[in-house]
Amino acid sequence: MGSRLNPRLPKTHRNYTIEQVVRLFGVHKNTVTRWIKVDGLPAMTSSRPHLINGRELRKFLEQKAKTRKINLPDGHLYCLSCRAAKRPAGGMLEDISHGLGAANFQAICPTCENFMHRRVARSEMLHFSAESQITQDTS
Repeated sequence: MGSRLNPRLPKTHRNYTIEQVVRLFGVHKNTVTRWIKVDGLPAMTSSRPHLINGRELRKFLEQKAKTRKINLPDGHLYCLSCRAAKRPAGGMLEDISHGLGAANFQAICPTCENFMHRRVARSEMLHFSAESQITQDTS
């Protein structure tokens, strides 16, 4: 399953069977079993059914989410094709946002020439404007 799992779904004061975790998150039974055997999710496996503490499940999912998070350096966007942080090709950024909130930047990857995107708070736009030429989308 490619979507992110919400670590707030499990109740911290409950114990869950593997089947209950499968229904709660909509993942396959083998995924939960792998979390226990390979990824180190604490579970009570000495008896059947195996039980997973809700507090431990929540901590496990929060830790998984932290390891996936990528902190981008100033002036960089993330290229999904290259799976790396890159500066925009030619220092050209396009602001495709249409509101007053955060800016939505779009740029071309210098390596693979695919589009890269990044959402940036207006207060942090100074980091980009000092290093790149920003154009506004007028459509």
